[in-house]
Amino acid sequence: MRTISTKQDGVPSRAAASLIDRMIEISSAKRTDHVTIAGSGHLDFLITLCRRGFARVTCWVAGRAAPVNDLPADALFLLNVGSDAGVLTALARFGRNLRPGGVLVIRYTDQSPRGQGHPLHRFLAGYGFAMTQQTIDAAGGMLLCARKQAGTVEARAA
Repeated sequence: MRTISTKQDGVPSRAAASLIDRMIEISSAKRTDHVTIAGSGHLDFLITLCRRGFARVTCWVAGRAAPVNDLPADALFLLNVGSDAGVLTALARFGRNLRPGGVLVIRYTDQSPRGQGHPLHRFLAGYGFAMTQQTIDAAGGMLLCARKQAGTVEARAA
């Protein structure tokens, strides 16, 4: 399992910056969008997004629901996911805080999901997400991008 090295002397690494740039590209996120990073240990990604001109960036900690009063995110980034179960758990906790039309970008630590028949693709479709892109990143992980359709059924925490 390969994760992205995040910091070198307190500065986000080039690999982390490159990954964020790729996630911005495939999500088509704009600097005016509200971008949310789900999970802990991703302060370097938040800093990188701010350095790229994103003014509305938040991190939601794993194991806690997103703040109820927080505005819905335009883009939700799930980083260093090791399994489909991790995605499903994150969606149950944070999916309701992604606005209809918003973009979900998942970064798997390996090249797990395979094709449209993969259970995660079917699960995402069942919750109103339309897959828009799947690609391998420079570190050998898999990036998946899906758009949340209007009028979707919200995932519920187990």
